Amino acid sequence: MLNTDLLRVIRKSYDSLFFVNLSSGIIFAVVGCVCIISSLFITSTEGLRGFLLVLSVIMILVGVINTYYYQSRRVDLPRLLAEDPQQIVWIYRQVNTGAVSGIQVAQFQFIVFGLRNKRRVPVRLPASAINLLLEEIPIYLPHVTLGYSRDIEKVFRENPDALLR
Repeated sequence: MLNTDLLRVIRKSYDSLFFVNLSSGIIFAVVGCVCIISSLFITSTEGLRGFLLVLSVIMILVGVINTYYYQSRRVDLPRLLAEDPQQIVWIYRQVNTGAVSGIQVAQFQFIVFGLRNKRRVPVRLPASAINLLLEEIPIYLPHVTLGYSRDIEKVFRENPDALLR
């Protein structure tokens, strides 16, 4: 089993991202409901009332779809790592950079877990945790393919089980 501190960091990071995504869906739905209630108090113009009603329906739909999408895609990664690691076939580091006017202002590092069901689960972690994880993977999960290449991605899309060692 992987280092418990590392599993705790993965759990915290994944749960916080999930919470943010779920919260955004709920916020959209709540703002949509507020727009509906606001439209009840508008008596001056029908155009504004109609606009608010359409906007509120759109916001509620976006909120419900967003909430359902993130809830349906949830993967309990620490449990999977601890109890059923054979579901993980591929792990690689992904680095995204944020830029403003062509100037790099931030760098975000993720560890991406490729699962047997062809899903990828990115988890944003500090570089030190990613380095530690990449050191421990060959020891605790020797069946997992490490690293990224277009060839590995192609094999993963076609047959994830082919990546098992």
